[in-house]
Amino acid sequence: AHKVGTPELRNQGTIAGNLCQEVRCLYYRGNNNCFYCFRKGGTICLAVPGNSTFNAILGGQVCFAVCPSDTAIALSALNATIVTNKRTMPIADLYIVLKNTLEQGEIITASGTKQAFLKYALRKSFDFAVASAAVSLTMSGTSVSDCRIFMGGVAPIPYRATDAEAGLKGKSVDDASATAAGTAAVSKAVKLPNNAWLVQVAKTMVKRAILATA
Repeated sequence: AHKVGTPELRNQGTIAGNLCQEVRCLYYRGNNNCFYCFRKGGTICLAVPGNSTFNAILGGQVCFAVCPSDTAIALSALNATIVTNKRTMPIADLYIVLKNTLEQGEIITASGTKQAFLKYALRKSFDFAVASAAVSLTMSGTSVSDCRIFMGGVAPIPYRATDAEAGLKGKSVDDASATAAGTAAVSKAVKLPNNAWLVQVAKTMVKRAILATA
């Protein structure tokens, strides 16, 4: 999201606005809106015989204008859920070639996938993680419909806390559910003589990362 527009635009705009913005094809957005292209009810995409410098090279059909949204690409990779004032749907269902699929009077109220990453290190300015947690939650209403929780600094590979995920699904995000998920995340921990303290740190990182998505 930090790559989108200028700081002034980011401070005034929304993710929903970025997802739903109009295409930037010069024939659709031309001066005085004088080009009668396919998207505006014409018979052809004028970029095909005309200037197609910035038009689609993949998936073009009757219209070769490209999706202008940066956040749509990132959220599609995350398989985000889009929540509107009327329904909940996968982000893949939001777009078709000529428009988005929002109905008259329908607005996006939330992107259902939320992420957070927290890291605890001995030196805050720069250091390797003593323990870290990355959380991606997909919400359905106020409940978690899907989640992925990974922990760092605590295992030889990125550790997926499947017990925590299972316990969090179907729950709302609050202190109780986050605490329970943190406890479940370290339920299989094996303490060595000098690292028992890491269990509490790791548990706390998971809890705080979950709450950071709320």
